[in-house]
Amino acid sequence: MSMRKLQGTTIWYGIAFLIMAVLFYSSSQTYAQQSQIGTLHHVLANEPLKDVFAQFPIHYGGDVTDASQNYFKYVEFFYA
Repeated sequence: MSMRKLQGTTIWYGIAFLIMAVLFYSSSQTYAQQSQIGTLHHVLANEPLKDVFAQFPIHYGGDVTDASQNYFKYVEFFYA
């Protein structure tokens, strides 16, 4: 195996390890710790595309999330 190919393989292993570490860390947190709703309130204060998103309610786990009723939870569903 050439040195260049070995370095490329090492980089991919490093990236895979980093992704696994992030997933392990995030999966050990509660919903409240993971929630990005506060950040979304600041970043998307004007609620862009709310009318567009309202046309596509999400049916998940027996609940319906509708952008016209709770925009930030709707966006967080796709963001997080």
